[in-house]
Amino acid sequence: MDLAKLEFTLRPRGHWEAIDLGFALARRWFVPLVLLWLVTVVPVTLLLSLLLHDNLILLSLAIWWCKPLYEPLLVFWLSRAVFGEQLALKTVARDWWRINRNGLLANLTLRRLGPSRSFYMPVTLLEGLKGGERTKRINVLGRNQQAGAWLTIAGLHFETILEIGFLVTLLTLIPAQLDWLDMEKMFLDPGFVEELLWIGCWIIGMAIIAPFYVAGGFSLYLHRRSELEGWDIEINFRRTVEKLAPRRRERNTSITAGIAVVVVALAALLTPPQDARA
Repeated sequence: MDLAKLEFTLRPRGHWEAIDLGFALARRWFVPLVLLWLVTVVPVTLLLSLLLHDNLILLSLAIWWCKPLYEPLLVFWLSRAVFGEQLALKTVARDWWRINRNGLLANLTLRRLGPSRSFYMPVTLLEGLKGGERTKRINVLGRNQQAGAWLTIAGLHFETILEIGFLVTLLTLIPAQLDWLDMEKMFLDPGFVEELLWIGCWIIGMAIIAPFYVAGGFSLYLHRRSELEGWDIEINFRRTVEKLAPRRRERNTSITAGIAVVVVALAALLTPPQDARA
């Protein structure tokens, strides 16, 4: 991890400003992050649809519960991209199992309802900590820290708003002559088609919010590590050394040149006179 290659300026930030930085990263790399999210959610949704096609409510709940399966690829890709290494999506997708296997069972069971999932995910995924070491690390990172939980709550609300917004837009655009879809039935007594539309709009909403949610939590994680480990101080020291290096080289060159002149002058003075030849 080379701090000099960071794609953003590292400086002290508040928790919400750190999350906003993550949102900026999500906007910058929105397309690759969404594609990486779809790499997992599409096959998982198809598999769950085969198993739960007769119960769409349970299907939608299962798709939502499996969110920890969709997000590690985004964290892994971001952890390289912020240091100037943008991996090919195909390369990351091929390493799906290696990236997801660490803490997979716990992420889908004990930690699934953790309010700061995006904030703590890099501890397991990138640092590789387990058990007591992971708990100690989280206790240190999460001290006086509530922004990660509020990020989860806000993300859930925005997903719901987008889902309802897509449905209302769809119903508004359907001509009045086509009465196969009714707004009252959609919200009060949804049938099979209505439930499918609910699930489809929900997945679209999750796909749009996921890059911002993951990048916001990851940026908050980097901010906390920077606070604890003094990354900004280290970077400032490096920059100072780099600025002083040319001056030192110029000074050393001047000193070397001065010494050479003195040596030549002394040699000329100490050399015994010789008769000139005609």
